[in-house]
Amino acid sequence: GVESAEGKGSTFWFTIACEEARREEMDARQDHGRISCIATQNRIPIHEARVLLVEDYPVNQVFAGKLLRRFGFVHIDLAENGVEALLKYRTHAYDMIFMDCQMPELDGYQTTEKIRLLEQDTPLHTPIVAMTANAMMGDREKCLKSGMDDYLSKPLRAEHLKKIIESWFIPDEEKAIISTARTVTSREEEAPVDIEQLRLFTDGDPDEEKALSELFLEQAREMIELLKQSTGTGHCDTWKSAAHRFKGSSGNLGAMKLHHLCKRAEIHYEDDERKKREMLIAIASETKRVEQFFSRAG
Repeated sequence: GVESAEGKGSTFWFTIACEEARREEMDARQDHGRISCIATQNRIPIHEARVLLVEDYPVNQVFAGKLLRRFGFVHIDLAENGVEALLKYRTHAYDMIFMDCQMPELDGYQTTEKIRLLEQDTPLHTPIVAMTANAMMGDREKCLKSGMDDYLSKPLRAEHLKKIIESWFIPDEEKAIISTARTVTSREEEAPVDIEQLRLFTDGDPDEEKALSELFLEQAREMIELLKQSTGTGHCDTWKSAAHRFKGSSGNLGAMKLHHLCKRAEIHYEDDERKKREMLIAIASETKRVEQFFSRAG
């Protein structure tokens, strides 16, 4: 049903039939709750924590690293894929791992499962937070099923990270930040870059904004070239992978129209070559708008 009042809003409701939960699913959720409870009771100051950032795409490495530092993390190690993450996990004790889900060689789900196997029959449980540009229904459940403890979607949002940090660490109140809702004007909607999203990572420092935009555009040209090379060859997986990477970095930068174009390209990776060429033209055109935006800003 629905109730609606002009100028006030609408309320929708529905009823669905659900199957009874299986015992193993209930046990898994209870285990996750116990782990979270223990973590809350044994929090350490955020500046003392050592974390591992597992991310294969250079632009997203920079974005994620900057946001973690803004919240007060000091000791941040980087792994560029799951294989490297396992090597670092075996040689260092981490208080948290931020795990990208889609990576070559060994993805985030597989890496997490291997870490949990290593922790079996030990008192260890390293908190693992998924980072993914997929925000589809069921993704959170897939992350938890692989052994992850929480979930961050890309583009990264300060308020989401803040909730996770407060659950596991004693935050640095001076550095803790949170994005507040704001009214977006029609002119801002038309802009190729949401500058407020970018400043989440740069705090308005023009030198940092310049460095980030240059890195983004350098990687963007590589992604466009990959998309171009994969058209007409039947290499759908190459197209999908490039669109996925480009989608995540565009969203972090605040280039939301480009983000949505790349998302469309990722979803329709099996479309015919004519449609792919049309999508590529749109992506290249919007990338040019982003480049011009930063040229004028500089």
